[in-house]
Amino acid sequence: MGSQDELYVILQHLDKENDSLLIYLCKDLIPQSSTTTTDLFIKLQEIVPLKEDVTCILHELLYYIKRLDLLEKLGITKEEVELEISNPRRTHISPFRLLLMKLSEEVTTDELKKIKISLSEDISKCRIDKARSMLDIFTELEKKAMLQEDKLDKLKEIFTKINPNLLEEIRTYEERNKGMKCVYIIRHPSEQMYEMKNSPHGVCIIINNYNFEIARENYGFKNMKDRKGTEKDEESLRSVFSELGFKIILHKDLTGNGIRQTIQDHSEQTYENTDCFICCILSHGNKGVLHGTDGQSVAICDLTSCFKRSKCPSIAGKPKVFFIQACQGDKYQKQVQVGTDVFNDSSQCDVSKTELIPNEPDFLLGMATTHDHVSFRHTEGSYYIQSLCRQLKMSFPRGEDIQSILIRVNNEVSKEKAPQMPQPCTTLCKQLILCPAANHPAC
Repeated sequence: MGSQDELYVILQHLDKENDSLLIYLCKDLIPQSSTTTTDLFIKLQEIVPLKEDVTCILHELLYYIKRLDLLEKLGITKEEVELEISNPRRTHISPFRLLLMKLSEEVTTDELKKIKISLSEDISKCRIDKARSMLDIFTELEKKAMLQEDKLDKLKEIFTKINPNLLEEIRTYEERNKGMKCVYIIRHPSEQMYEMKNSPHGVCIIINNYNFEIARENYGFKNMKDRKGTEKDEESLRSVFSELGFKIILHKDLTGNGIRQTIQDHSEQTYENTDCFICCILSHGNKGVLHGTDGQSVAICDLTSCFKRSKCPSIAGKPKVFFIQACQGDKYQKQVQVGTDVFNDSSQCDVSKTELIPNEPDFLLGMATTHDHVSFRHTEGSYYIQSLCRQLKMSFPRGEDIQSILIRVNNEVSKEKAPQMPQPCTTLCKQLILCPAANHPAC
């Protein structure tokens, strides 16, 4: 990994048990699952641009799986690795993964059988039967969202019944990580990513349109319904972007002119001490446009263009990010009984999808759906915004760039019962890594 010779040494001396442990420990570093250590190492090389980081990960992994003989072959001592990982800023492997690995090593064959029986109502029989180790069981529990680094009730329940002696390991982990998320960030060369050095990083504008009574009563848009569930999207966006170090500014129930004026006002602010600008708009929409609460349409390109270099010079060279939850047409992939954010009217303007962002660097537009299609929303929020917030929370501790996150959002949303296909549109020139300022590698 650090070199081809080191990689060859590792691959020649790892057994199947080592393979499984390494792949499991790297689950938070590599979004796509790996089936072999060769595949794992290739993916690590792809996502880690600095040789020194790749080498450190290799040493750390060998230390955790107790292959000190291989560390010795690489000319590294156990004490040197312990010194390196004693600094939380230099560790790459999640303490959560280490906890689960340690617990799995303590579970006997008989205890594993009992645990499988106790989870028969939580995990399907075919999945239980395929589980060959405690790590397989943990993986299934994570898929069910019953086990997370800050959600350990199910874990405690299991070991209270099967092996109470291991509860102390869980309590120790909780105490050490109380009130904080695990930070395991891979450092990237600063010239390859946008600088994120200020605290706060910038503002996150949220425009949330729920009540369309004005459109119905005063302007004749009888079918423009209130957007039930949008408050859940607002709540999720406020939570995740606050955690990511942004100042939240909320605007509710804006008319078409209200949306235009609000964006215009924000574009006239100075962004000298800002790393990034984020704007999230939740409303009804149609092809290339959003609707205000009075039913009037606003071209998306008019909003994003407010932040062009010529109009907002203080934000030049910095990422301008827009996330929009709104339909972009009335086409369905299939008929479903959920709310949509479309209002179809032939008088509404149709803006080409190629005109949604300015033809200049540093813009990112995340659309909930593709041109001509609806986007879905239910009482617990929209599929797109909920997936976006979930993926951001999962991914920022490992220092993942926004475009990789949006790919996973596409994948997740496209598999929903009411399928839709989100569409990122970008002119970003560098990696944009959204992390709390204190945890960011550029800080």
